This record gives sequence, structure tokens and C-alpha cells, in this order.
Amino acid sequence: MVEVARREEATNLKNSRQFNDLQWHEILRELGVRTGRIGYTIPKIREKFTRIKKVYKIFKHMKDHTGFGWDEASQTVTATDDVWQTYLQVCEL
Repeated sequence: MVEVARREEATNLKNSRQFNDLQWHEILRELGVRTGRIGYTIPKIREKFTRIKKVYKIFKHMKDHTGFGWDEASQTVTATDDVWQTYLQVCEL
């Protein structure tokens, strides 16, 4: 979904931070083609996109925070227990 949305974002001539109705329909169509599923709806993919953006913001904040690393093999954020404790206290997640 992210790949499809980023491609649509590149076609946005107004440099808007939101997709227009035509772009959402194209994302919906492309997801159906790529997955073979026809049960997607625009409200559902908007909700999913919002959740993905929220998780990405948390991930990016962690990644940019001193003491965090990235384990390529397991595709996870890494840190010592002390770093996690400090981060969780400061961010109040």
C-alpha cells in the first residue's frame, strides 16, 4: 500500500499533503490489481494509511533518537534497556 501511495503522491501536481478523490480511486484500483482482492473501500484504505503514517512517525522518532539502532536481519529497532526506559519516560507512549 505504501508503494502505491508514494507513486500517487509523485503525480500530485498541487504538492498537496492529501490525496484527492481521483488518487484514492487509483490507489484502490492498484491495490485490487496487486493483491487480487476486491473488498477494499476508500474509507478502509484511508484508515489504514492513517495508521501507517502514525506508526511511521513513531518509528522515525525512535530511529532519530540517540541510542537507537536498526537490526537489518530482524527488521527491528534496537536499543539497550536504559535507552528504552528513558525514551518511554520522555515520550509517554
